[in-house]
Amino acid sequence: MYHVYMTMPTTTIRVPRSTRDKLTEVARDRGVSVSQLLTDQAVAWTREEWFRKERDAGRTVTAATQAEQDLWEGSDDDWD
Repeated sequence: MYHVYMTMPTTTIRVPRSTRDKLTEVARDRGVSVSQLLTDQAVAWTREEWFRKERDAGRTVTAATQAEQDLWEGSDDDWD
Protein backbone atom coordinates (compact mmCIF):
# COMPACT_ATOMS: atom_id res chain seq x y z
CA MET A 1 0.00 0.00 0.00
CA TYR A 2 1.29 3.43 -0.91
CA HIS A 3 1.29 6.02 1.87
CA VAL A 4 1.71 9.77 1.55
CA TYR A 5 3.69 10.97 4.54
CA MET A 6 4.12 14.58 3.46
CA THR A 7 1.51 17.19 2.72
CA MET A 8 1.20 17.25 -1.02
CA PRO A 9 -0.50 19.77 -3.27
CA THR A 10 -4.09 18.73 -3.96
CA THR A 11 -6.82 19.48 -6.46
CA THR A 12 -10.52 18.88 -6.81
CA ILE A 13 -11.93 16.09 -8.97
CA ARG A 14 -15.57 16.55 -9.90
CA VAL A 15 -17.60 13.35 -9.72
CA PRO A 16 -21.30 12.61 -9.31
CA ARG A 17 -22.44 12.58 -5.68
CA SER A 18 -23.22 8.88 -5.91
CA THR A 19 -19.60 8.23 -6.90
CA ARG A 20 -18.31 10.39 -4.06
CA ASP A 21 -20.57 8.54 -1.63
CA LYS A 22 -19.35 5.15 -2.87
CA LEU A 23 -15.71 6.25 -2.61
CA THR A 24 -16.34 7.51 0.91
CA GLU A 25 -17.96 4.21 1.88
CA VAL A 26 -15.12 2.11 0.46
CA ALA A 27 -12.49 4.34 2.07
CA ARG A 28 -14.25 4.16 5.45
CA ASP A 29 -14.45 0.35 5.19
CA ARG A 30 -10.71 0.21 4.50
CA GLY A 31 -9.86 2.72 7.21
CA VAL A 32 -8.26 5.24 4.86
CA SER A 33 -9.15 8.65 3.48
CA VAL A 34 -10.70 9.03 0.04
CA SER A 35 -7.47 10.69 -1.05
CA GLN A 36 -5.45 7.67 0.10
CA LEU A 37 -7.92 5.27 -1.50
CA LEU A 38 -7.56 7.03 -4.86
CA THR A 39 -3.78 7.26 -4.55
CA ASP A 40 -3.52 3.55 -3.78
CA GLN A 41 -5.84 2.69 -6.66
CA ALA A 42 -3.88 4.83 -9.11
CA VAL A 43 -0.70 2.96 -8.13
CA ALA A 44 -2.49 -0.38 -8.55
CA TRP A 45 -3.85 0.60 -11.98
CA THR A 46 -0.36 1.66 -13.10
CA ARG A 47 1.10 -1.65 -11.89
CA GLU A 48 -1.68 -3.68 -13.54
CA GLU A 49 -1.18 -1.82 -16.83
CA TRP A 50 2.56 -2.54 -16.73
CA PHE A 51 1.95 -6.26 -16.14
CA ARG A 52 -0.69 -6.33 -18.92
CA LYS A 53 1.78 -4.80 -21.36
CA GLU A 54 4.42 -7.33 -20.34
CA ARG A 55 1.99 -10.24 -20.83
CA ASP A 56 0.91 -8.87 -24.21
CA ALA A 57 4.53 -8.44 -25.29
CA GLY A 58 5.20 -12.05 -24.36
CA ARG A 59 2.34 -13.15 -26.59
CA THR A 60 3.56 -11.20 -29.60
CA VAL A 61 4.67 -13.52 -32.36
CA THR A 62 7.25 -12.01 -34.67
CA ALA A 63 8.67 -13.58 -37.81
CA ALA A 64 11.76 -14.59 -35.83
CA THR A 65 9.83 -16.19 -32.97
CA GLN A 66 7.51 -17.94 -35.42
CA ALA A 67 10.52 -19.33 -37.32
CA GLU A 68 12.03 -20.58 -34.06
CA GLN A 69 8.71 -22.15 -33.03
CA ASP A 70 8.41 -23.86 -36.42
CA LEU A 71 11.96 -25.17 -36.04
CA TRP A 72 11.19 -26.62 -32.60
CA GLU A 73 7.92 -28.14 -33.76
CA GLY A 74 9.73 -29.80 -36.63
CA SER A 75 12.44 -31.17 -34.33
CA ASP A 76 10.11 -33.86 -32.92
CA ASP A 77 11.02 -35.96 -35.93
CA ASP A 78 14.62 -36.07 -34.70
CA TRP A 79 13.62 -38.23 -31.73
CA ASP A 80 12.07 -41.05 -33.77
